Amino acid sequence: MTIYLDVYLKGTITPLLLIIQLLAVLTSVYQGIHNMNKPQKAYVRAHDDHLSIYRSSWTPRERIRYDKIEDYYTVSSLLVLQLKSGRESQFDLDLFSMSDVEGIKRLIETKIEK
Repeated sequence: MTIYLDVYLKGTITPLLLIIQLLAVLTSVYQGIHNMNKPQKAYVRAHDDHLSIYRSSWTPRERIRYDKIEDYYTVSSLLVLQLKSGRESQFDLDLFSMSDVEGIKRLIETKIEK
């Protein structure tokens, strides 16, 4: 296939460039499929001592212990967790129903130490 494309394009493409382009296309297709299936994932999981937030298939879930959360607030469709370390972590609320959002907020309020 590489030889055919190289001859077809009169030697203007190298096999390395073809491989790089193929990897870029495959990565884009993978990310597209991943984003279409994102609402079906367990995006946020509540455990006894921490929240587990799904970021992407490339990275592990972010684990946030309840005792590390100082406060939370919402901005547009994001729930932002203020951590005692000064960091912030956020996740998209558009993937949840209104009752799920209220449940998440109640859970955080009962678990954080103010």
